[in-house]
Amino acid sequence: GFKELFRNVDVLLVDDIQFIVGKQRTQEEFFHTFNNLIARGKKIILSADSAPMELCGIEERLQTRIAQGLVVNIQPAAYELRLGILNQKLKRLGSDLDKEILSFLAKNITSNVRELEGALKRLVAHRQLLGGEITLDSAKRILKDILHTMERQVRAPEIQQTVADYYRLTLKDLRS
Repeated sequence: GFKELFRNVDVLLVDDIQFIVGKQRTQEEFFHTFNNLIARGKKIILSADSAPMELCGIEERLQTRIAQGLVVNIQPAAYELRLGILNQKLKRLGSDLDKEILSFLAKNITSNVRELEGALKRLVAHRQLLGGEITLDSAKRILKDILHTMERQVRAPEIQQTVADYYRLTLKDLRS
């Protein structure tokens, strides 16, 4: 079963640990599995969208166990790294694009590498399927949905209003 499978590993790798928020039985089992593995000198690697003590909805005892390990805040890749990734991916795809387009992608798609590679693949596929050269303007058109979502920045007042509306509160009550 679950216990035997996950407690008999040398390394446990869990991506997006925040998804166990609100799942009490899962958290309970994970807590015991975590303790069992640590007691036996095994390695546990977790990823989350925030620091252990900021994981709202995860039991405090589990948060403190996670925080006892090495916590590393991984920042988005720098421009030079993103550009290097694009160049390497382009070589592997056996294609080429204008350096101006690659620079544009590296400057504007900063959220994550998967999205960056996805944008590049879309441009290469578009050129292969429809032929013709990809210009900076055509790249912007082809990627407008990706670029549009990145342009939109949500501000605190908008978040407050949305939460207030959802819970049928006034902004004054929400802020109090």
